[in-house]
Amino acid sequence: MEKSANIYIFYHLFLVERWRDIWHYHLQKMIDSELYDKCEEIKLGVVYKNIEELEEFKSIIEDYKKVSILYTRDYDNLPVKIWSEPEKKVKAQLGEGESILKMIEYAKTIDNDQFCCLFFHSKGVTKPNNKRRSQITHFYNKGLPESADAEETQHFILEDMTEETVVKWSEKIALLENHSFYYYIWNFFWVTGTMLKNFDFKTFNKKGEFPRKYKFRDRHHTAIFPINLYQVQSKKDVGDLRKLIGFYE
Repeated sequence: MEKSANIYIFYHLFLVERWRDIWHYHLQKMIDSELYDKCEEIKLGVVYKNIEELEEFKSIIEDYKKVSILYTRDYDNLPVKIWSEPEKKVKAQLGEGESILKMIEYAKTIDNDQFCCLFFHSKGVTKPNNKRRSQITHFYNKGLPESADAEETQHFILEDMTEETVVKWSEKIALLENHSFYYYIWNFFWVTGTMLKNFDFKTFNKKGEFPRKYKFRDRHHTAIFPINLYQVQSKKDVGDLRKLIGFYE
């Protein structure tokens, strides 16, 4: 990927709980880090449970010309169309995976390959129990006190993930000059246009480690997405995917 490559940002937003705080935080970080100025556009996949909150969000982004909605979906509207050719609908909630697949379809419409994409999402909006996840040791090693409560833990994780992928965006752009992707953790990642354009839906689902294991039952289908895709495209085994944090090839 050339240094002059264009930057596209894709973001999955689930309009529940504390979505306002998380979205405003992420938007401000994009602005403060100058990523907002440098990117071509910011495309959002928005899943909602309340139509009033969807309309509220639309009004929030009106003044940000680079921000637009890629798709919206009522959470209870199943099955979900996740791919166009071949058409595939599933009766499951794929979480941010739904927007990852929409990102790929959009990327395939871009005229050239000299672009890269940042993908991230409203991590923590559903208040997950982060301390039960095996990767929590990574955050303890980065300074999260083991005595921290759920709210403190979520705040630390959100700040850390945003720092590594959004604030340090220029480092990741430089890394992509010689690598096809950078994956931090929990589907916060950077990826080249070439890698996305080479994505084949049938091959990924047939040969990808997580797609084979989880099928289309839940969000794990697209968990650790770029590393699964890398294994499919390169035919290389990289070991235990869940242990790979800050990984690139």
